Amino acid sequence: MKIRLIEKVDFKNKIFITGFRSHIGQVGYIATKHLVDFCNAKRIGFVETKFMSPSAYMGKQGILTPYELYQLDSFIIFIERVPLQKMEWNLITYGLAKWVIKNQFKEAILIGGLDNEFKDDDDLKIVSTSSAIERAKKLNYNFLDENLGIYGPLALILSYFEIYNFPAYALLAYAERGRPDPRAAAVAISALSKIYNITLDTKQLLEDAKEIEREIQAIIDQQQKLIERERSDSNNIYI
Repeated sequence: MKIRLIEKVDFKNKIFITGFRSHIGQVGYIATKHLVDFCNAKRIGFVETKFMSPSAYMGKQGILTPYELYQLDSFIIFIERVPLQKMEWNLITYGLAKWVIKNQFKEAILIGGLDNEFKDDDDLKIVSTSSAIERAKKLNYNFLDENLGIYGPLALILSYFEIYNFPAYALLAYAERGRPDPRAAAVAISALSKIYNITLDTKQLLEDAKEIEREIQAIIDQQQKLIERERSDSNNIYI
C-alpha cells in the first residue's frame, strides 16, 4: 500500500476518520461520502495498492479514484469510493493505522453500523481501544455489549490501533440490514458533531433516507398488488 499526497499537510493532532462499506446499512461509507462530498472537504491524497479495483468516476474537478484522502478542518478522512477487495482488507487497514500513528494524529474515529435486530433504547453504541476508554466513558454513549462482535475492515483497523496502543473509537449506529441507511449515517455524523462541538449538516442524508423509504414502500406496495392479483386469478379458476 502507498499513500500519495497532493500537498504537504501537517497531520500532528489531526483526527483520522473513516468508515467502510458493509451489508448493515453501508453506514460507514455513506457517512464518509457525506463528509467528503457535501461538507466541502478538500482532496489531499490517494491510497493505492496492487490489487486496486479497475474503477473510476468523473467528479466535479476530475477523476475520482477508488481510495482517497480528504481534509475537512481538523478531520482527515479516508474514503473507499469502491469497496475494498478482500485481499486488501489487512493491507489497507494495517497501512492506514501505521500511517496515522507515524504522523502523530491525535485520535481516530471509525464509523459503522449495527444490525437493527439487536437494537435497544440507544440509536448508537460506542467501542474504543484501551488507550481511549477513559475519554470514551465521558462521551455519554453506551458501550457495545460485550457479547456482540465486529467484523470486517473496521474490526481490523480497530485491532491494529489496539495493538499499537493508539486512541480510537468506533461510532456504531443501528441500521437496516441489506440496504443503504442514510438515516443511520446521520445519527453517526450527529454524534461526531456533538463530540467535537462542530456543526455538520445532515439534512441531505435525511432527505436521502426519506427517498429510499419511499422507494422501498413503492416496491412493497407493488409486491402486495401482485400477490393480490395472483390470488384473484387463482380464485377465478374455480368460478
